[in-house]
Parts: sequence; C-alpha cells; structure tokens
Amino acid sequence: DDDDDDDDDDCRLTLKARQEREKRRAVTGHLSRIRSEHNCEFCLDAEGRDPDAGPSAFVRRNTGRRMVFASNHLLLIMAPSEKRIHPEMCFIVPREHLAATAHLDEDGQSALVDVKAALRQLWANKEPPMGAVFFEAATHQKKRTKHAKVVAIPVPLDVEQDAHLYFTQEINSVSDDFKQNRKVHKLSSGKGVKGEIPAHFSHFWVEWGAFGEGLGIVVEDDDRFPRTFGEDVVGGMVGHLSLGGAKSDAFQETKEVEEFRNTWRRVVGDLPGEA
Repeated sequence: DDDDDDDDDDCRLTLKARQEREKRRAVTGHLSRIRSEHNCEFCLDAEGRDPDAGPSAFVRRNTGRRMVFASNHLLLIMAPSEKRIHPEMCFIVPREHLAATAHLDEDGQSALVDVKAALRQLWANKEPPMGAVFFEAATHQKKRTKHAKVVAIPVPLDVEQDAHLYFTQEINSVSDDFKQNRKVHKLSSGKGVKGEIPAHFSHFWVEWGAFGEGLGIVVEDDDRFPRTFGEDVVGGMVGHLSLGGAKSDAFQETKEVEEFRNTWRRVVGDLPGEA
C-alpha cells in the first residue's frame, strides 16, 4: 500500500511538473511573439504591448505614413519609394502576424481576394488602362520575425498578358540554378496556393489577370532562393532593372498616399475599414 501511495505521489509530481513546464512554454512563447511583433515593420497593433521596448518597428520605419487602409484582416501599404517598380506599387499584409497569407482564415482569404480585385479595378481605370501582377515569397516561415507580404504592382496590359511566359521561364531557370523543386502548380482560384501547396511549406506564387491565373512552386532551400525573385522578374518585364529609386520625404509620401486613397474612393468606393 505504501508503494501505491508513493506511485500516486510520483504521478502527481509528474503531472504538476508537466503543467509547470507547459505554463513556462506558454509564457515564453507569448513574450517571444510580443517581441517579434514589436520588431516587425508591418505589425500595426504592436505599439504599446511592450512599454519598456520603445517605439515599435511600425512606428520607427514610418510604415503608418505609407498605410492606405487598415481593415479587420488586412493592411494596404505603399512600398517605400526607393523600392518601387511603379509609383503605385504596394504591399497587402495580414493584420495578424502570419508567416504566409495561406495561413489566413476563410474571412481573411476572402478579404485578400477582394483587395486584389479592387486594385485591378483601380489600375484598369488608369489612362492607358493597366493590368496587375501579385506575388508572395512565403519563405523562412520558421523565423518569428517573418510577416507575410503580397506585392502588388501595376503593369501595362501587354506585359500582363506575357506574365505566364516570363514567370515560367524564370521559375525553370531558378529551379535549375538552385536545385529547387521543378513542379509548377497552375493557379486559378485567385487565392494564391491555398489548396495547392500546404501552407507551412516554403513557397512562391504569382497571379495576374482578372481570373487570378497564376503559378506556384515549393521552395526547397529558403536561403538560396533569390530574396527579390518576384521584383526582379517584374522589373525585367517592364524594363525597370533596378529597385534603387529616390527616397521620398515625409510630405511627399503623405501626399502620395492621400492621392491613392482619393483615387480608390472615386473608382472603387469606400476604403476597407472606412465604411
């Protein structure tokens, strides 16, 4: 009987130790997440969560100055002027700190589809009308600092029509050069790789056209996959071979964002999160 009592005590101690360990892990994970969001340039809601850490990266990098809108699920942020291929190049990022847009829930996916459609409408209304290319490099997902980013770039309609050719050629080239997976997934849902490639796999996808036609690949070696692959391909498509443009000052950036908002309201309607 004494042995049974000892076994019960051991079980209780073991259970208590496991519970304490899980509690420590949860606290450590929570603090790590707060630090990651604080140091993320796209985390709008990070400010104030860690009062001892100073201004968040969202504030330090003036991301808010370039933010077109913030909805429940997404932010639309104009790219820094020195990194733009086109003056209206912008980033669609999840409001939540996610490593890839494939991790968005159903409502978030629907919001992403809507924002891409709105940007297509906006750019199709330009004179001359323009098409759009969207892409995401969902690599290095295990890094806590990784925040998903869909790059959106207006392109001439004739260039958009050749996007399949350009990206097929460059994907095959990068597969040969860096021994990446050669399987190319054809996309047509307008939802990136959702349903085609597991969300937690490193991947790259690109879309163009009104029906969300596109391509997706699994990236086997994050470190060897070109960091600016999508930008480089689109830059080559439009003859803009360098991302090193002039840096805008605060006044110019604020003016550009307000003009973009006004054009959206005129062409598309209310900004997401504004109504």
